[in-house]
Amino acid sequence: MDIFEYSEVNYPSRTVQQDEEEAAVSTAPANLDLPVTLWNAQLRAKLFPDGIVVGAVVVATTRASCALLNHAFPGKQVLGSLVLPEVPMRGLTLPHSLRNRTCTIYVVPGPSPALLVACQYDVAAERAHAVCTALLGEVCPEQVVVVGSLRAEAYRGAGDASQEALVFRLATAQQPSSSQPAGPHPVPTLPTGNVVGGLPAAILSYCQVRGMSGQLVVDVEMVPSLCAESVAPLASATAAVLSRAAATHPQPGGAHPAHAGCAAACSAVAAALTAPETLAAARRDVEAVTAAQTGALGAVYA
Repeated sequence: MDIFEYSEVNYPSRTVQQDEEEAAVSTAPANLDLPVTLWNAQLRAKLFPDGIVVGAVVVATTRASCALLNHAFPGKQVLGSLVLPEVPMRGLTLPHSLRNRTCTIYVVPGPSPALLVACQYDVAAERAHAVCTALLGEVCPEQVVVVGSLRAEAYRGAGDASQEALVFRLATAQQPSSSQPAGPHPVPTLPTGNVVGGLPAAILSYCQVRGMSGQLVVDVEMVPSLCAESVAPLASATAAVLSRAAATHPQPGGAHPAHAGCAAACSAVAAALTAPETLAAARRDVEAVTAAQTGALGAVYA
């Protein structure tokens, strides 16, 4: 091998695309295609005749947080669903299961409406922007809270996820101001050096760019056998973030009259997430799914 062949192998020119780059170019535009959002037209026209303006939107992207939203507010209604064309629908079950690969949009009706989004898809990083745009593009919220996760091996900071539940938060620069002293936040900020990606990061970036008040609750993933143990700490942290948003939100609310109910919506969702019946039902769901996956994995290696 002469010096020119050696240079071509070890220092490839960036003016020539590699094989994997050529394959990526043909599929890249599809990542920007918006998913299909199916709305309950009759319910939407009844509750939001002038557009979907709500006090709060809570988006769950982890197993434990989806279980919490699925069981919170027994009186909630399904406002819509987001469908990823690339994800097959076979295997979906009725009634709704935590194992289903779906994204359900619930509405909590009342004077202070709120949206609860249980995204049970494993959204790829390259599809996160499109999914985020489809979820929030038609919604005008005063407060957005998204619950995401961070792999234990990628976590940099104090604590051990195999021994205790670790929950942190991030927030956009645009946060409501209040004349009341806030004091230290009950949920610690994510330590420097940690990187959150995927749909949670896309939603927080969406809020930051548009000057919206957005907060991210980050759960450091525990080992599968302890996944159910994260339900209660995650519910408490999310409720604390919502309660702080309700306490510091100026009264009345934003420019739209419906925004005046932001504090009430945040408080109602916080109370529902920490209700004993919600925690018990969510824990059972997470334990059932974890047991089924553990059993299937054991059968493979048996």
